[in-house]
Amino acid sequence: MVIPSTFFGIASLVILVIPGVVFAGTRSWLRGYRASDQEVSSRILDAVVISVILDILYLWFIGPALVSFFRDPRDSLVQHPGVVGFLLLLTCVIIPGAIATGWHAEIIWKRPRSARLPAWVRIPRRQTAYESTPTAWDKKAPRQTDSWIKVRLPDGKIVAGWISGDSFFSTYPHSRDVYIQEQFAVDAAGAIGDKVPNTGGVWLSIPDGSIVEWLREPPAEETS
Repeated sequence: MVIPSTFFGIASLVILVIPGVVFAGTRSWLRGYRASDQEVSSRILDAVVISVILDILYLWFIGPALVSFFRDPRDSLVQHPGVVGFLLLLTCVIIPGAIATGWHAEIIWKRPRSARLPAWVRIPRRQTAYESTPTAWDKKAPRQTDSWIKVRLPDGKIVAGWISGDSFFSTYPHSRDVYIQEQFAVDAAGAIGDKVPNTGGVWLSIPDGSIVEWLREPPAEETS
């Protein structure tokens, strides 16, 4: 991809790509990612197509102002920087974001939490399918504290221990691993037994195919 070096080229790239990028980003934030969003080429094509459609509408409604700007963009920017900035904000951010919001937003009416308001009062809230956390591991694993953890590796070996404030989970973009602050023995049946003598913790990589369990109740050996 050739990066434009002239002011006209940069301005053309902004107008041809940015509105579509803002529209697609707002749509994903509201509705979640589609299958086609996983491919970079598909996302770029989608942004260009949306930008072209919006640019046609811009030429229809504010064509004279855009033509005047592109006739001498440097002079327009020097003489009217505020107007140029507002037009760029309006055409590249506000309008595509507003269209995506109006098209894809799902509003639900819920009762407010305040007990002071009457029971019939409802306020609008945005319902979204968007989830910024990449995996369930990233979402839940770091929050699992003060509990037992048992990891069954793909080769059948089981590692278990107690996780609390001194334990640590790695998350995206790094590979999955965990530091268990206290390691406990595991018998052939998979039951957690006594603490490993002189344990100072254990680091464990979590490869694909592993099964990770968090147990809230201590095993019988620890409660007796």
